[in-house]
Amino acid sequence: MFYEKPIGKLSFKNRVFIYLKNDLSYYLLLIILILSIVVILKSNNVDFKSAYYLNFNTKTAKGEIIDVFNTDKYQLTTITHINNSEESTSLATREFFGYEYVYEVDNKLYRWTSYSYNLNRLKVGDIVEIEYNINHPEFSRITNFTNSPGIFSFSIYSGILLLFIIFFLLNLRSGFRFYKKIQKGFFVKAFLKEDTIENDFPELKQIFEQLGETLKTDNLPNTKQITNIEVNYDIPDNPTYKLTYSYKFDGQQFQKIFKTDFKLIRSKLTDEYYELLIHFPHSSEEAILVDSKNNVTAKALKKVAKEQYNI
Repeated sequence: MFYEKPIGKLSFKNRVFIYLKNDLSYYLLLIILILSIVVILKSNNVDFKSAYYLNFNTKTAKGEIIDVFNTDKYQLTTITHINNSEESTSLATREFFGYEYVYEVDNKLYRWTSYSYNLNRLKVGDIVEIEYNINHPEFSRITNFTNSPGIFSFSIYSGILLLFIIFFLLNLRSGFRFYKKIQKGFFVKAFLKEDTIENDFPELKQIFEQLGETLKTDNLPNTKQITNIEVNYDIPDNPTYKLTYSYKFDGQQFQKIFKTDFKLIRSKLTDEYYELLIHFPHSSEEAILVDSKNNVTAKALKKVAKEQYNI
């Protein structure tokens, strides 16, 4: 049985489920969600405004340290070791320290905090050079220090998040191509004709070859006929299942062969009287079994088939 018009354009909701055409899309979405939360939390330790204003139109002045405190934040850095005139480097974590300071610009006193993991820590009363934005002098930092103690971890997690977003978009692109393809297809009912295991099991084949050679020798008991031979052999746990379906389209008989190593997918493709299949008139070998897709996509396609074709 087939239906006279192709699938065509689907509703936005159904398209979304089809764009996310495999389980990987949902795993990537979950990872992106978790990483997004982590990045948002890490952003609390990044001073974006200062980073912006201190990138241009800056001037230096003198400031005085009025407080030094631990931050319990760390940064991965390299340490250089010199031994007998030979240099070597290693990775280490260093704790950030906060340095609160005051400075004066145009007879107005400002207070701000910068951070550093320098081993030679500053102390209260030390005079330091600071840089500030001329138009917004309230934004400043100690020269060569940072106002964002969490910038390192924020950058790392942001980079990982960006990487997963790229993976997701690439997978989404694949889903978009899948949707464009099925628009030209037709829903048909396919009936299972054969359900077999394809593996030729080389070990089992070798057993019978050896048995055949033995039967050719003269060392067998003097019997006219061997009526029963027992061979103990365990079929592997991961055989390849070969499912053969047949269906009709426009008066012609077609066949679809689907192979899988997974029992779960096999059970999905053999649990109904007929399986919903998408047939492509100009390339029947590309026919798609709907239940071979993830559950969400298969459900969306079955919904379309029911609403548009009453299947």
